[in-house]
Order: sequence, then C-alpha cells, then structure tokens
Amino acid sequence: MKRTPLALLTVALTAALLLGMNAFAQPFSESPLLAARVAAGELPPLEERLPLEPLVLTPREIGTYGGTVQLASGSFGGSDFTGPGTTALIIDWDRGDLVGGIARDYVLSEDQTEITLFFREGMKWSNGEPVTVDDFIFRWSLGVNPDVPQGYRNEPIEDMIRVNDLEVRIVFIEPFARIVINLANEDGADWNRIAPFHHLKQWHLDHNPDAQALAEEEGFETWGEALANHLELDHSFPDAQNTETIQLRPYTLVQAGETTQLYERNPYYYVVDNAGQQLPYIDQVQLSLVDDEARLLRILNGDVDFASRFVALSFSDFSLLKGGEEAGDYRVVPVTGNVGSMHTFHVNQTHTPDPVLADVLRDLRFRQALSVSIDRDEMNDALWLGQGVPRAGTIASTARYYKPEWGEDHPFAIFDPDLANSLLDEIGLTERNADGIRLMSNGEPLQLANVFYGGQLPVEGWELVQEYWRDIGIQLDLREIDSELYWQVTFSPEYVLGARRLTNADEISADRGTLSGSFVTPLTGPSWAPLWANYLQAELDISQGRSTMADFPDGLPGEEPPAEVRAIWDALLVAHGSEYASEEWLAAQDTIYSLWAEQLYVIGTVGMVPNLVLASNRLGNIPGDNELPVDGSGWEAQFTQFVFIKEE
Repeated sequence: MKRTPLALLTVALTAALLLGMNAFAQPFSESPLLAARVAAGELPPLEERLPLEPLVLTPREIGTYGGTVQLASGSFGGSDFTGPGTTALIIDWDRGDLVGGIARDYVLSEDQTEITLFFREGMKWSNGEPVTVDDFIFRWSLGVNPDVPQGYRNEPIEDMIRVNDLEVRIVFIEPFARIVINLANEDGADWNRIAPFHHLKQWHLDHNPDAQALAEEEGFETWGEALANHLELDHSFPDAQNTETIQLRPYTLVQAGETTQLYERNPYYYVVDNAGQQLPYIDQVQLSLVDDEARLLRILNGDVDFASRFVALSFSDFSLLKGGEEAGDYRVVPVTGNVGSMHTFHVNQTHTPDPVLADVLRDLRFRQALSVSIDRDEMNDALWLGQGVPRAGTIASTARYYKPEWGEDHPFAIFDPDLANSLLDEIGLTERNADGIRLMSNGEPLQLANVFYGGQLPVEGWELVQEYWRDIGIQLDLREIDSELYWQVTFSPEYVLGARRLTNADEISADRGTLSGSFVTPLTGPSWAPLWANYLQAELDISQGRSTMADFPDGLPGEEPPAEVRAIWDALLVAHGSEYASEEWLAAQDTIYSLWAEQLYVIGTVGMVPNLVLASNRLGNIPGDNELPVDGSGWEAQFTQFVFIKEE
C-alpha cells in the first residue's frame, strides 16, 4: 500500500481546515432519519459527527436511504447480523485493497519491528465522545494486566508508545510484518483492539481509586472482574452488545427483548460511500429469535430479507429453498466458499502409544493410499449437491499464489482404489484378518481411531470415508467428542486421526498470526504433528531470546522433525517476516504449499463449497452467484452497502 508522506498529508489537511472544508471532495449527506434528529436538536450536524477524513468505500451501486431489514435466527449470538457486517476493523478493505479503517493509515518500519497507526481526526464513539489512541492503548493494557484477564492475540509486542492523541507506535520484540494482516481481519476488529477508555476507566483501579468499591457494589470480588465483565458485555463481541453499548459499528442496539432485537444506524459511523453518503444505507435491522423450523417457514413465506449459512442455512434445505424462490420473492445465492476442505483428516505424524502404527502413519505411501481411496465426486454429489470442488486439503483456490496441482489437480486427489491397494501392498500390509482388515507387522488389525466433534459437518461424510477405507482393508473407528475436548486431544501425541473442516484456508486468514505459541501453518495449528511443533517452537523461542537451553534440562521437548517439515517451517519463518504480497512472501508460500501438497499430512475431500446466502428481491447491492468477495472478510462485510430497491 502506497504511503502518503506525513508532512505532505499534514499540509493538505491544514489547507482543508483553513478553507473551512473537510478533506472529502464533495459535500456529505445523511439518512433522512438522522437529518430529522439534527433538525430537532437531538444530534449535531453530520459534519461534526464524521471524522475529518471518513473511510470512503465504493459500493456496486450508489444506494438510497431507508427501510428495515427483517432477520430471523436461532440465537442472538449466532445470527446473520453478528459477523463482519457489524464489525469495525483497525485496517479495512475496499475491492481487495488494504485501506485505512478505524486507523486512517499506517506505516510499517523497514525492519518490520514497528508499526505506526494514525487515527482519524474527529472520529467519535457512538455516544459522541472522541476516539483517540488512548482507547487503543487502554484495550491492549488490559491484556498485559494480570488483574484483568482480557488479552487478545498473542503477538510479540514490546511496547506501545503514545505519540499524540491520534498517533501510536507499536514496538515488537522481533520483526512482525503479519501485524498488518492481523489488524485487517477479525483479530483487528473493534471488539479485540479498542475500547472506550472514557467510559471503562471508572472500573480500573489505576484510573479510579474507588474502582474496587464500585466493583463490590455491583457484586464482583475484584475491580478486574468488574472491568472484564463490562468490557465483555458492553464492548466486546457483537452478539454481546446491549442498548448502553458505546461502540464504532454501523448499527447500535436500541431495543432488546426476549425474542426480538432492534438495531438502528449509528449516527457517528465513520464510513461514507464515494458519493459522500454516510453508510449504512438501511436504517434499521429487526432480529427475531425463532427455532429452525419457524425460521425456515418465515423464509419460505418471504418474511426474511437476508439469511446466511452461518446459522444453519444448510445444503439439506437447498432444493426446498430454491423451489420457493418465486413464491417467497427471494433468491438463493451461492457465494464462493473459502474452506479448503469440508471433511478433512489430520494424520498424526507424532503418534506415540503404538510405534508400529506410528510407522504406518508416517509412510507417505499410506497417506497417498488414504487419499486415492476416497470418492470425492460421490461425496460432492451426496453432501453438497455437486456445488463443491473435489480437491486435496490445501489453501483456497482464491489465493493469489494458488496452483491447481495443490488442490483439484493433485495427483493423489483422484479416485483409484486399485492404486490404493497397490500402495498398501507395497508397504507390506498384505495380510488380512477374517473381516478383511489388513494386518500390521505385529499382527494387529489396521484400525484408525478418528475423533471429530458434531454439529459442524454432516456425519454422513465421515461414514462415507469409513466405507471407502473399509473397501481397501482399513478400519476407521468414528469417535464423536465435544469441541473443547477435541482440541485437547488433537494437540497431544496420543490421537491417530483428527477430523474437522480445513478453515482459515483463505489467503488472509492463513497468513495472519504469530509464531509464538503454536506451530503456525496456514492450515491451522500443530494438530498433525504436535511433537514436531513443540520442538520447533522451543528452538525458535531460544533463537529469539524468549527461552534458553537452561529452560529445557532434558533437551528440547517433542521430536526433531524430518527435513520436509523443517523446510516448511523455514519457509513459514520467511513468510511471516516478509511484507504481505511481496515477491519474497509469494516465493515462501509457493515453497510451503508445494511441500504440503507432496506430503499429504492432511487428507482433504471436497472444498470450496459455496456459502449459501438468501436475499430478498427487495434488496440491492447483493453479490451475484459465485462472485468473489471484494474484501478480506467475505461479502457479508458489505451489509452496510445493502439497499432496499425502490418500487416504481
């Protein structure tokens, strides 16, 4: 992203102020709903509510104001409205390019050990109070204060330096180019990065000597607990919003009942379209709490304006919903998905309880056999109505560095049971028991315990793979466990296979994060080799001064990985130390995924399954079928650009 020199920017803004103008080239305009409140003396004029330089976004079409969107959901916390569309980001997106967000601009130092954020002059919270870097620094300070257990993503931050009201410099203990990406996705959302200091400081002992007494009056044992509670309930995740929330999002909750919530446009929202109109276009959002059956009926009756797959708009209802489009006056839109593989198997390369089985799991030919025995076309037709892409488990095909041979053209993403049997015979797994299950060298049947957690994917997918592998002499034991236990199990060396979706496979999500605390691969965590992850992490911590060999009297933990894994790790270090989308970064990604595709540590099935989204025909600025998102969060982030089409 090209940076405007700060001196020139200062001159330009000073000139605009001297001329009595804002930095935008044309007059701003607002919704009649807010204009009426200005006329009644309830709100200051729009020019006093917007920052000097608002964030300017380019919608598909310039919209008109008004209307109330009707939504229905099985829970307020998991509704179609509690996602990117109700989030403000520190760094934002417009048509695929990084732009300023809450911070109007940023500068990353040449050595990538510092980033300077420049906040928007005149930007205000939803209660009209100014936004300053104190709000940003305050939110970070909560995570490093042991009395307030409200930290955010583990990043190598050494210090935050307040330059002035609108400028803050973040200093890292090591080069950390990834901070730009972190600030441009949910890790950089307002509920992670910034909080209204002017309001929350009353519960902080460093800023209010009576904070402990106030906490006790409210029923908390400590001021830290009270502060954490108010941060969470008032200013954290969008679904925790209440009518007193002071925030930066496009809509604020104005009425809350047991079964309904009404949101209204935030008068101080800092975003305009390229015609100078303050977003959002739609004035209100009415959210009703209903069960799944009632929700489906309301959709079919045309009583719901917008619905997404994130709240159980599933492929099992696809035919029914498509058939009801005309009567319900809506359309079902398949939007390009970014999940690398739906039913996915992480093959534990550091399994320890059974050394004989461990040798089998580490044999590349075994993983190749597992892969080619899966009928991905059948799975795609049976589970996803043919809408997905049969592919290996890898990065989403929307990534700028993607190669088809990693995914849909992977040489071992074909269905070839004869090849699978040949590979298993080549390994030496030629003997079978009376049930047709192959026997390992110790005479034990080849049984793979597969743990997964329910509710995320149709269990029929796991059962289909169970049949495919049974046909080549491998017994797959399916073990459903709860999600919390799943992550505990798959971060240990005891498990055999961990099964889940291959999320975080889009370019942005895959590239975010820190190397502190986990074996960071774009395909998520150490769940295919926890002992190798422990070894590499300890080695890195020593090299960067976080640990010494004295911390490991028995030697480095875990196991030293093979050359292929170390090569992936080295490329990850290069990628995480390189500027996003630079030539160095692109070359590192190519190395990572070429090795990943070759080694098949993770077995994929069907990926890139579209996200099913339903939109009323009354709504405009809705993306078309299989249209790529124009920002880093998916097109639901464009909720503020949805518009009611005027009837002629």
